[in-house]
Amino acid sequence: TQKVEQEAGITLAMWTVDSRDSEPGQEDKIYSNVVDHIKDGDVVVLHDCPETARVLESIILTLKEKGYQLVTLDQLAARLTQEEKEALIIPSTWKGKS
Repeated sequence: TQKVEQEAGITLAMWTVDSRDSEPGQEDKIYSNVVDHIKDGDVVVLHDCPETARVLESIILTLKEKGYQLVTLDQLAARLTQEEKEALIIPSTWKGKS
C-alpha cells in the first residue's frame, strides 16, 4: 500500500462505515447502515447510485441533528493524530448490517 501511495503520489484512505449502497432498492438499509453505526471520526463510503441519491438528504439531516459535522477527508486528516491517520489506511471491519 505504501509503495502504491509513493509511486502514485497519493494517500489512500479506507472507509470505516460501509453504507452497502451498491445493493439496489435498499434505501432503508442504506440509511440504517450509516446512521445506526456511525461514530465520531468515521469515514462513510457512498456511491453515485439512485438509491444513495434518494436517501442522502435524510442521512445528512439525521447526522447533523445528532451533532455530527460533515467534513472532507482533508479536513478530517488535519484533526487526527498520526496514529489515527495511519489507521485510516488499513481497512477496518465492516460495521454495517445487511
